[in-house]
Amino acid sequence: MPIQNQSGWLRASCAAAALSLTIGAVQAAGPFDTAVQIEKQITRAAAESQERIDKLADQKLDLSAEYKATLQRIDSLKAYNAQVRELVKSQEAEKVSIKQEIESVDDTEKGLVPLMQQMIDTLEQFVALDVPFLPEEREKRIARLRTNMQRADISLSEKYRQILEAYQIEVDYGNSFESYQGAVAGDAGDLTVNFLRFGRIALIYSTLDGNKAFVWNHNEKSWEPLAADYLSGIRTAIAMTRNQAPKDLVKLPVFAAESK
Repeated sequence: MPIQNQSGWLRASCAAAALSLTIGAVQAAGPFDTAVQIEKQITRAAAESQERIDKLADQKLDLSAEYKATLQRIDSLKAYNAQVRELVKSQEAEKVSIKQEIESVDDTEKGLVPLMQQMIDTLEQFVALDVPFLPEEREKRIARLRTNMQRADISLSEKYRQILEAYQIEVDYGNSFESYQGAVAGDAGDLTVNFLRFGRIALIYSTLDGNKAFVWNHNEKSWEPLAADYLSGIRTAIAMTRNQAPKDLVKLPVFAAESK
């Protein structure tokens, strides 16, 4: 073979060998890169899976705690409901008791109201027949009692208390000693005088100058003039009621009760 042909063959052979090596290297590098990529994907998937597992574990713990808390709330609600049922039962019994008491009060009121009206009538009759001291004050008190009996804003017990109070005031008049100014009918019209009252034993009035005095004759239902020898004692008694003189014995006229 000529030398020139041999040189060309060698070059061709070297080129073929180099090409073969290059192809082999490429073929060898492809499976390695693929394996690396797959391993990375597996690692990433494992990490994501672990993250999901951790989240699920946390959610499980949260759900477990919430479940326990819910059970506790349920137990509390059961205890509360039981207490409410007992309370409702007690209230129902109380309602029955109150209803019975109301019915009893209604029956009491039905009997008490007529009695109170009768007490006022009796008090009015007593004042009309009694010694005529403080007539306006006593009549106004009775009129107020009658007015209050018609008022819905005053309780029955308060109305009854006021009636008893009026009776007590009348009782106290019998044990008291006082003087006050008032008017009596005279020839020239009403005359202002000084009244002197010893319980219900004696009711006297004297003129403001103290020169005349009269005593109520309960048997005759009229005023009778008093002798001059009573005037000094009457002036002293009036001064005693006003704390202008020390307490002492005084001479006063007293009418004996009329025999029947």
